[in-house]
Amino acid sequence: MGENVERWTATRGQDGAKRYYLRITENDDPDDGAKIEINSSTRMADERLVIDAGFLELVRLGIKRADDQLIVESLVLVDQLIEVETLNGPG
Repeated sequence: MGENVERWTATRGQDGAKRYYLRITENDDPDDGAKIEINSSTRMADERLVIDAGFLELVRLGIKRADDQLIVESLVLVDQLIEVETLNGPG
């Protein structure tokens, strides 16, 4: 099952550099750059740019190991996206 999850939801992004999990793909091809509508608006976005930390459920459910390279790379990207600078440093 783990291999199918990657085939269905892991992308190389727009630049093709590193693979990471995206949030959703509507057509089983996470690398095609299909446009999806953001449900809370009428904005359309490249599916490769819509990510969240939902992939961590794969670890929680025992489908993927916490040190799986794709999990690690995806977590690095999510951390970069949500990091904010506070008075006490990054958080």
